[in-house]
Amino acid sequence: MTSFNSAQIVKGGSKAEGKSLFRSSLVVLQFGLAVAMIVSTLIVVQQLYFMKNTDIGFNKDQMMLVDMNGEVNQKFETLKTELLRSQYVQGVTAAGQRIGNNFHQWGFKIKSDTGITSFTPSNVNVDYDYLTVYGITLKEGRNFFKRVPHR
Repeated sequence: MTSFNSAQIVKGGSKAEGKSLFRSSLVVLQFGLAVAMIVSTLIVVQQLYFMKNTDIGFNKDQMMLVDMNGEVNQKFETLKTELLRSQYVQGVTAAGQRIGNNFHQWGFKIKSDTGITSFTPSNVNVDYDYLTVYGITLKEGRNFFKRVPHR
């Protein structure tokens, strides 16, 4: 539209047919970017829906996380007992870090006849009631016990 001379069109003239390769490529680029933004928006909406409606394997609702220092850590059992006395508290547990963060990793290597094998397990220190409070069900194995039952 900007390439039209309005005075010439009003007088009855027409625009000369001079196509600009630069202008055409900009139009194609703009159209491509618009399509890419629409597709990206649809993908983000799908991902947000997935995150909101998928079972993540633990109960995240009605949880209160409290940062603790060394003194409170030493008296955790007393704090836990006092909190459980409240009718509004359904469970109390402790962990070395917040659920969902990257777990602490450490590694070691084993040398064998077939070569060197590396192991890098992830771990986090938790209280005995951790799985119960978060509603985590194990696929295999057993829950934590303060004292391992004899078999």
